Amino acid sequence: MLSNNGNIFHTKNGGSSYLGLKGDSFFYSQFELAQNYPNPVINSTTITWHSAKSGRQTLKVYDVFGNEAATLFDEFRPVGKHSVDFDAKGLPAGVYFYQLNVNGWIETKKMLVCN
Repeated sequence: MLSNNGNIFHTKNGGSSYLGLKGDSFFYSQFELAQNYPNPVINSTTITWHSAKSGRQTLKVYDVFGNEAATLFDEFRPVGKHSVDFDAKGLPAGVYFYQLNVNGWIETKKMLVCN
C-alpha cells in the first residue's frame, strides 16, 4: 500500500502497518513475534520477530507451570528482523511458551515439543 506521502507500507490482516520504506531504508513501526516453525517441535525450531526499536531484548522459554526452561538470549539487538534457532532436544515433550521482551514490550506464543 502506498501512503499519500510516498512511503510504502506492508500491512497485516489487522490492518496495522509494521514495515515501511522511507527513502532508501526500511523501518518497523511495531513489534511482531511470529509463530515458531516448525511447530510441533521434533528437535529444533526457529523463532522470528520484527523489532521496532533497538535495545535490550530477551527471549525465554517457559513450561506450563511458568518455570523458565531456557534463555535463548538476553542482549542488545538493533531495529529489524531477527531469528534464533532453539534446540529443544533436552526438553521433555509437552506444551511450552516462549516470551519476547523488548524494552518492556512483551509478547508470548505457545509451542508444542514432541521429542
